[in-house]
Amino acid sequence: MHCFPEVFGYSVEAGEKIFPPHEYPSCESLTLNPPKMEMNFTENKLIMECGGKAKGYYILEPKESKNSLYLLQEMRKMWEVKEYDGPVNLKHNEEYALGSCNGSKWNGAIYMPRFNEEAYNRTKEKIKELSEKTGVFHRPQIVFMLTVDSFSRRHFFRKLPKTVEFLNSLGDSKYSVFDFKIHNIYGDTSINNMVPVLGNKTLKVHRKPPKVDYIGPSALWNQFREMGYITYLGFEDCDYYFPKSLGRYPEVDHIARSFYCGGFEYMDLKMNKKHTTQRCMGDHMSHYYILNYTFAFTDMYKDINQWIYIHINTAHEETGLHAATLDPDLSYFLKDYLKKYEDTHDVVIYLHADHGMRYGKWFTDIEAYQEAKLPAFFLIASNSLLDRIPNSYDSLTYNTMRLTTKIDLRTSSLYLSGLPYDIQYPVYQEDYNKPYLILFTKKVHGERTCAKLGISPLYCSCLVLKDIDPSFYDLNSDNELNLLLRKIVIETIAAINDEVFTPSNLLGDSICKKLSLKSIQKAFGLQLTSVLEEVQIQFDVNESETALFEVYALIGSSPRTEILRNAGGQGATIPFVYLGYRVRIKTIGIKRKDAYAGPCENLSRANGINAEYCICKEFEEIKQKFPILFQ
Repeated sequence: MHCFPEVFGYSVEAGEKIFPPHEYPSCESLTLNPPKMEMNFTENKLIMECGGKAKGYYILEPKESKNSLYLLQEMRKMWEVKEYDGPVNLKHNEEYALGSCNGSKWNGAIYMPRFNEEAYNRTKEKIKELSEKTGVFHRPQIVFMLTVDSFSRRHFFRKLPKTVEFLNSLGDSKYSVFDFKIHNIYGDTSINNMVPVLGNKTLKVHRKPPKVDYIGPSALWNQFREMGYITYLGFEDCDYYFPKSLGRYPEVDHIARSFYCGGFEYMDLKMNKKHTTQRCMGDHMSHYYILNYTFAFTDMYKDINQWIYIHINTAHEETGLHAATLDPDLSYFLKDYLKKYEDTHDVVIYLHADHGMRYGKWFTDIEAYQEAKLPAFFLIASNSLLDRIPNSYDSLTYNTMRLTTKIDLRTSSLYLSGLPYDIQYPVYQEDYNKPYLILFTKKVHGERTCAKLGISPLYCSCLVLKDIDPSFYDLNSDNELNLLLRKIVIETIAAINDEVFTPSNLLGDSICKKLSLKSIQKAFGLQLTSVLEEVQIQFDVNESETALFEVYALIGSSPRTEILRNAGGQGATIPFVYLGYRVRIKTIGIKRKDAYAGPCENLSRANGINAEYCICKEFEEIKQKFPILFQ
């Protein structure tokens, strides 16, 4: 029996109530007196103009950060503010500039790719080598992973109506669109979902970004480069997760990211889920610049194959409303991009989300958990390409109604890489790829399950948790289920206290409060097998009026249960007696679900304390004890 979720998310009516329409003004109307800016790559100059007698100031892309993934704190010493006094000579192939007409309000920005002659010539030579080997080169091919962060499939339909309308209009065009309805996450975060697609190396988040391409030869950009593609990796963010898992120097021909670090530092751009204000950078939304960069990149290298991955963060915030600001820019981009290359290129766009929404106070319902597990995934492909793949239309249509997951995008992309030359890429030579499908050529087997794909039961949309009656975990109840739930929560709190009270520099007990259980707010459960159950518990603590924590746990009566034995996570395995049976409890996920951004969070991160779990003591008291930390 194939996987089919009982619940896909909020109904249309509930979605409209929880995420009501919200009008955002244009960035142009919000931006006062921005400088006019131009980067002339022919003359290699930056040109600025401020109105009246205002003095212009500018910041250029640092040489050290070009084509690399540096952290914001590392880049702060690289930028240099300079006064504009006529056209500026560009010295090291800068691709962006930020501008101001008073030196304090930065509201001008420009970002464009530069032609990489070495990468272009290398790609041309590789195309020539492979096409001469097979005697075939159909036409340039573009494999484009367009990732929109935090969009469930249902939220995509709710907040991107113009984009949905455009996708529907492609039915009578030179492209086909496939809407994958059971596209299950592989993990719960961006890196948990996307790094396993980008490479086959076990995900690891390093303390500092490794000074290499950490994924190495298995990285899609490296494999596509060997098949004659120019490569491009772009992030609309300046977070630390991707650099610490991919490494500081992915071997990609173009990297777009440093620009957004500049926006964080000088233009008050924020992407944290708790920052819900509109994300303007000058006259445009922040996502406009990476879309514009991408369009220019493809046009600049239009006669060669291209592999593209971009990651857009518009919906990465807790209200669920800001997602709508992507709609006009994304629909316009897709319309122009696809129209421009419909007769000259074979184009495949994976328009997909890394995961669904998982933020906000509303995120306490079964429907919300399901939306987090079922991100949007639309595959757009040139008919000219699909016509050359036997049974592709049938396979893709069939697979839209079956369980798929993120690493299917990896196997499918690798398969595409050889098609310009009619080369059958050895996808399954990589053992890592064997459980996953080439969506264009293979149909999902009826017995495909989350377990067979390596997806944790926590993240499986086909296993829908059930509400546990609150009477079972009432403070005054002494039933066995209540004792079990409280045992899990008490052990979880002990683990949290241990983690924040024993950092390497021994400051934890001076900064973070020791937590104690106040109450269990909500609990969900699911029987996975005859000897294994899953529970999910939300609880609050006496030390904060707002803090809300959540723990996932597995309870099994058989020590040989593979999931229980191999499950990772913060907690140790706990022995317990439940309903007369000896069981083992394994906590496999702890999260804090409320707002915790602020000075204490920054202080905790800087000093090795687990910021997510730290409920600070009085801030002024900490500042008096450790003034050096605030200098």
